[in-house]
Amino acid sequence: MEYPNFRLLNTLIFSMLIMISCESRFSMYAIPNSQDEIALSDAVVVSYIEENLKDHPENLDLAILKIKSLKAEKWPDDSFSFLKKALSKDSLNSSLLELAVDFYLYKGNIDTAFYYSMLAEKYGAHSAKFYRLKSEIYNRKEEYARAIDYINKAILINRSDFESYYTKGEIYLSFGDTTSALKFMKIGLQQYKNNHKILYEVSDIYERTRQYEEAEKLIDEAISFAPNNEMLKIKKAEILIDQNKNEEAKALLNTSFKKDSTHINVGMLLANIHINLLAYDSAILVADRILAFDSLHLDALLLRARTYDQKGYLTSAIKNYEQVLSIDSLHQDALVEWEKVKRKRAYLQKLKEEQEAIPTFDFFIQKKEKI
Repeated sequence: MEYPNFRLLNTLIFSMLIMISCESRFSMYAIPNSQDEIALSDAVVVSYIEENLKDHPENLDLAILKIKSLKAEKWPDDSFSFLKKALSKDSLNSSLLELAVDFYLYKGNIDTAFYYSMLAEKYGAHSAKFYRLKSEIYNRKEEYARAIDYINKAILINRSDFESYYTKGEIYLSFGDTTSALKFMKIGLQQYKNNHKILYEVSDIYERTRQYEEAEKLIDEAISFAPNNEMLKIKKAEILIDQNKNEEAKALLNTSFKKDSTHINVGMLLANIHINLLAYDSAILVADRILAFDSLHLDALLLRARTYDQKGYLTSAIKNYEQVLSIDSLHQDALVEWEKVKRKRAYLQKLKEEQEAIPTFDFFIQKKEKI
């Protein structure tokens, strides 16, 4: 359908609409794949959609494109009101209903997402992406058999959609089948080769199943795409520690912590590595740097208290435990350990006092007088 002043808009989105319409033979407005979503989030495209919506607010085609652009922007605050307004115009439109499913799923409202998914399916939503959404709903409802059924439907519709394989792996992971999870996630990785978050997730599974070489390989790939990401460096250090490569882990984290001592998570892991290596003074130094940035950081205070305890500096340990308890008087670990250190110090003090109280005698053999 042609509208006045739409030529430039149509030029920008014509090819995109062709791709969208090809995704499903049931609806020319099936939810686009990730590449289309990136295009829909383009500022120029969004701007033209909004401008033409002002002139044609009744046009549902434009409304759907606008909602897809909101989805591409991770559903900002104004999404709900716009989606609700569009649904009031056509509550039986399967594409709008699919978008409603996606919105409520993103917001964590599973019951409402399920409600709209039933309507969407009733009124013609049968795309691979829709079935993937359905499988995610059932996965979150812990109805795993239904989740697997729907993701299998998605794969049957589009066997080259690697995202569906990855989703299937996530479902298996939800009920603890890590072997099957890795099998399908590895297939899905073909779609996420450059996605450091996905690489991190799979690396984490390899680590949990003690496949450390694979875990390290994937986390290295992730770091290559996001070299300054603190989360990735921490995961790499954890994998190295799992393999008793404490020195390598220390070198990795040292570089990051020296650049920015406000990286508290990096600092805490680094301090624990120093403790593993019995380098107590270095651990305390790292804890001091963390506390210089955040003087109320409970974990750093607790780590410093424990380190002083291991060094035998009991008074300093007690002082740090008391700092923890001044912030959180019910901190169970601090309470237990504080009492132990106090008893230990009291016992040692008693031994010292007893030792000092033992009288000393000068023993000598009396010489016999010569006759």
